[in-house]
Amino acid sequence: MKTFTSLLSVALFLLLLFSLFKNISYQLLWNDESMTAVGAEVVLEYGYPKVHGEKNVFYDLLHTNPTLGVNEKDDAFAGSSGWDNITTPLLATSWLKKQTTSMPKPAY
Repeated sequence: MKTFTSLLSVALFLLLLFSLFKNISYQLLWNDESMTAVGAEVVLEYGYPKVHGEKNVFYDLLHTNPTLGVNEKDDAFAGSSGWDNITTPLLATSWLKKQTTSMPKPAY
């Protein structure tokens, strides 16, 4: 029984390593990083953090009231602590779009 448990543990660990490093060249974004990237794209497109875009919803508050943090007049996202988390990626994204002719669209 101890040998089976040890072999199972090693097999699961090897499966974890394989699944982790198999596609390591792909860009992986966690939730906060993806919200920053989407926020920068939304600001570049609309000029401010608009909540409802053509395909996406830029809203990161987990609350029972979905209108919390949304300015109803212009559909702006006001639930953030400020523009700090969008400014740097906004500048970087803007610069990259000027440098490349075919920047891939994020799959969000």
